[in-house]
Amino acid sequence: MQPTPNTPANRNPYLWEQAKKRVEFKQHLRTYVLINAAVWTIYLALTFFVDRRIGRFPWPVFMTFGWGIGLVSHYLSVYWQGNGSDPIEREYQRLQQSQ
Repeated sequence: MQPTPNTPANRNPYLWEQAKKRVEFKQHLRTYVLINAAVWTIYLALTFFVDRRIGRFPWPVFMTFGWGIGLVSHYLSVYWQGNGSDPIEREYQRLQQSQ
């Protein structure tokens, strides 16, 4: 892999890119947890303290579920895609070992 302009000197560009992707995922996860906690808190506050009705449809479930699908997709692209799941990379490694 060619070094990118953002890769510091004396760093493996592949590992640097993987580390960067993992940090971005962790930031995405943190944002997901904080925003969902805030939205569910607002929902619960409005339901129990303002309307005082139990049984209202929990509208934050749409956001939690939809964003959760995106978060799982992000996780898979960071932690599974970069771990040799690429068929071309596996074949290249096999050819390299056979020589």
